[in-house]
Amino acid sequence: MSEKSAYAWRGPAAHGWSDQRWTLARITQVIGELFGVSYTLRGLDYLLHRIGWSAQVPVHRAAERDEEQIAAWVAQVWPQICADAAGRHAWILFEDESGQSLRPPKGRTWAPVGKTPVVKVSGKGSGRVSIAGYRPPHASANS
Repeated sequence: MSEKSAYAWRGPAAHGWSDQRWTLARITQVIGELFGVSYTLRGLDYLLHRIGWSAQVPVHRAAERDEEQIAAWVAQVWPQICADAAGRHAWILFEDESGQSLRPPKGRTWAPVGKTPVVKVSGKGSGRVSIAGYRPPHASANS
């Protein structure tokens, strides 16, 4: 990947925009700045579709999220919790205090087809609390 392409891939925030969405206008501006080529929005839309990109609703992930810690917890701690709950014939309840918004996602961003973009967001929520339950299968069929 060329140095210019790597710079473009740093994301919209690296180019001065406050959010992490790639719009046609933003992509056109970055292409113009980096490569000295200008496209109309319609022309860029056509080009992006030809190379396998589409406008997609991004997945929101907490900026504080640590994938390695999550994987370790799922592999080591979660099986122990399930085994303990199954032995007690108990339910496991989850409470999420980070909250969630009832508003739809703000917009779409461009990404390769089949590769859903991920947008990092702060852990701040709306104050709503989500609760979910799970009952692990028990060793006995008489549960």
